[in-house]
Amino acid sequence: MTAKKVWFVPGTSKGWRLKLVRQLLEEGYCVAVTLTLQGNAEDWLNDYPSEQLLQILIRNKAVNKGDALARAISHFGKIDEIVNNPRLWLQWR
Repeated sequence: MTAKKVWFVPGTSKGWRLKLVRQLLEEGYCVAVTLTLQGNAEDWLNDYPSEQLLQILIRNKAVNKGDALARAISHFGKIDEIVNNPRLWLQWR
């Protein structure tokens, strides 16, 4: 059995990153996301189990992003892909 690829997608409260997360989850990938705006993410995020989706709330932009990444690695055991560029989304689609 092949292990599921794990994606880390920061800043997924809205926009193209939130759309990417939906696509990844629908295709069965595991995804760790950071949410910077409380209550701004889509309700459907709550429909996924913690084995597939980890939501990390960042209340202050001064929070070390490395801490969020470390939490994601602790939760899933690895990170295969880190998304931080809209061009990647366009190429991946």
